[in-house]
Formats: sequence, C-alpha cells, structure tokens
Amino acid sequence: MASESDVMLNSTNSSVGVEEEAESNEKVFTIVLYVLVGSVGIVGNSLVCAVFSLVRSRRSQVNLFILHQAVVDLCTSCLLIMFGITQLFRDEIMNTSFELLNSSSSTSNSSDFTTDDPQDLEYVQVANIPLPLAQFMCRVWWGRVFLFSMFAISTFNLMSMAIERYIAIMHPFFYATKVKRRHTLLVIFLSWLIAPVLQYFPPIFQYKAMDDTHECGYQDDFSTTAQAAVGICLISWEFIMPSIIMGYSSIRIFRELRYRDSYLVKATNYLMDKEKGITRQPPEPEPETLRANRNTTMVVIIIFLIYIICWAPNHFTFLGFNLGMTLDFTGKWYQTTVLLAFVNSCINPFIYAIRLKTFQKGIVHICRTGCQPISSARFDSTEALSRHRVNTLVL
Repeated sequence: MASESDVMLNSTNSSVGVEEEAESNEKVFTIVLYVLVGSVGIVGNSLVCAVFSLVRSRRSQVNLFILHQAVVDLCTSCLLIMFGITQLFRDEIMNTSFELLNSSSSTSNSSDFTTDDPQDLEYVQVANIPLPLAQFMCRVWWGRVFLFSMFAISTFNLMSMAIERYIAIMHPFFYATKVKRRHTLLVIFLSWLIAPVLQYFPPIFQYKAMDDTHECGYQDDFSTTAQAAVGICLISWEFIMPSIIMGYSSIRIFRELRYRDSYLVKATNYLMDKEKGITRQPPEPEPETLRANRNTTMVVIIIFLIYIICWAPNHFTFLGFNLGMTLDFTGKWYQTTVLLAFVNSCINPFIYAIRLKTFQKGIVHICRTGCQPISSARFDSTEALSRHRVNTLVL
C-alpha cells in the first residue's frame, strides 16, 4: 500500500501539472488573440493604404496623415504576429541545459555554476543561444521595444493629424497659404525620430540578459528612482501630452463646426436676403454640407476617444509598476491592457469605412476594377460642390 507521504507527493505533483497546463493554455490563447488582432490589422490597414494610394488627386495633407497612420499600423500588426509566434517558443529559445563539465559540447558561454550527480560528476549550465543574441532578445524583443516604438509613432501621427485639422478649420487662410505638402512630410519624418525616444531607455539602461543563465532581468544599477522617473516621463510624453492636444483640438473643432452650422451660415444668408429686400427666416444649412461637417467632426472625435479607451489602462498600469506597485506581467489584467492597446492598431479602418465616403467608394472601386487609378472627378465632385457652397455662404 502507498504511504501517506507518497499520496501527498502524487497529489502535489498532480496539482502542479494542472497549474502548468492551465498556464500553457492561457499562453496559447493570448498568442492566438495576438495573431488574430494582427491579421485583422494587416487586412484593414492594407485596404486603407490601397485606397489612399490610388486616389492620387486626393493626397491632401490630412490624407497623407491617414495613409501614414495606416502604414504604421500595418507595420505594428506584422510585428504583433511575429512577437506572438516567437512568444510561443520563448522557453525553447531562452532555456538552458546541463552538460558534463568536460564534455566536448561545452562552449565559451558556459558558466561556473556546477552541480553534482550521485556519481560525483560535474555538470555545467549552458545556454541555448549566444550571449549577444540573448542580450538582444531580453533588451529589445521580449521588452517589445519595436512594438511600443510603433505605437508611439502612431500616437504622434494622430496628434499631428489633430493639429492639422485644427489649423485647417480654425485658421483656413493660414492653412491654405502656409501649410504645404513638404511640411506634412517633414512632420511624418520627425515623428519616426522623436516619438519613440523614450523607448530607447529600457534596452540601454533597464533590461539585460544574465551572463550565466541568459535569463532576462533588470540591471543592478537601475534604481527605483530612475524607474519612477522613466515611468512619469513615458506617460507624459506618449499619453498625457498627446491626449491634451487631441482633446483640445477636437473640442475646438466641434465647437467651430457647430457655430458655422447653427449661426454663421444662417446669419450670413439672412443678411444677404435683407440687402436684397427679401423678408424670410434664415434658411437651414443644406443637409449635404451638414453631413460633411458632422462626418469630419465625428471622425476626429471618435479616433480620439478610442485612443483614450484603448491606451489609458495600459499606460496607468505601467506607471503604477514604475512607481513601485507589484505587477504580474503574465497576469490577466496586464495582458488585457496590452491586448486592448493592440486593438487600437486595427480599429481605425473600421472608422474610415463607417464615416468616410472616400474610403467606402475606394473599396467598391477596388472590388470592381482592381488596383486601377481612381478617377478624381467622381470622388471630388460632391465634396467640391459642398465646399463651394460653404465658402459662398460664409465669405
């Protein structure tokens, strides 16, 4: 008969096995979600790139930002799939093995850590990959520096697009005479340089691979004060500042368009009729013009609100960790915040499909004729007529 200690040992081993299986299943489920979100992002953003590349005459400043946003989100989606697949094999990539100290298979990466077996043989712990590759994996890849750098670029592009819309609507004459295509391209180029600047710190000063086991860890000289400073600077640079700018721009744009629709157009028409001796109530704005203004406003506001919803949980959770809060990076809460942030890279095409007629017509054109250049007259005639009516009424 089995002793009581044997029964307890078997029970403990069974419990550990169940926990390990549950963790493995949860890991696979998370990776499947990563790949699913990345695949949706690739399809959606590829369509956006195709539409706004084919409609050449409509490569205005805001459309350049939309095209750039799609390119950045497309790269992010590809990186997300690559990260998910490599994460599935992380244990195999980073694991170490024990070999005989005098074995010919021992390499220069062997550490001084030894252990004795029952026959007093000496073994050494050997990493599966060389130290330089382990440093890259720990400092850059597993730290998701590439991914979060692309997210920072995406955020700054959204902020630039909000500023561009603010100038175009609030200062139309300055926008028409001073803002050129080269300025937009310069802003896009600078966003790749300065947006992810704070993402360079973790791989240089924070993360490292252990010299002996090649396991990922933190550098010894990276203090808690430095970690708190990096956390505060990171959320300020990549979330708070862009949120304030996008929020302010959205509010001002919304108020301005409401003002034009509800007062300025009516007052101008009324004064013009009065000068002609016509007595009647100020007419309502034309529905087509009203829809165009509302669509412009709603696209800006929806993108801003979705950005806040997707990124606020992750940014504030990571800030809490940098300020000393205990955080399980493999736990459900943190993984949920990361996945929610990833969703932001694939959701913009759905907004364009719902709100932008240009994108809707572009998708229909691609389905019918393939990658043929899209006629600008058919796309621009309606909106050009609306702009002409608005300018006539306002000016």
